[in-house]
Amino acid sequence: MALVDCHCHLEDKRFEKDREEVIERNKKAVNFVVNSGVDFSGNTTTLEMHHAHPNFIKASLGLAPPLAAEMTDKDVDNSIDL
Repeated sequence: MALVDCHCHLEDKRFEKDREEVIERNKKAVNFVVNSGVDFSGNTTTLEMHHAHPNFIKASLGLAPPLAAEMTDKDVDNSIDL
């Protein structure tokens, strides 16, 4: 059976110290993960992880509505340009 984590947030700052270790552990448990960015910084990190692990990390980019009030027009434009 092929298992997939269809929604995770490995870009979260809580994983900064051991992100690669977490990814390697996940590779033993699931076939691939879909990492969901929620802001410009998270989307950028999500794309970086996808490029580093193209067969394992699939990228889902977005802008979370609760964070939208804090975003500038430039933040939104930068996210769209990704």
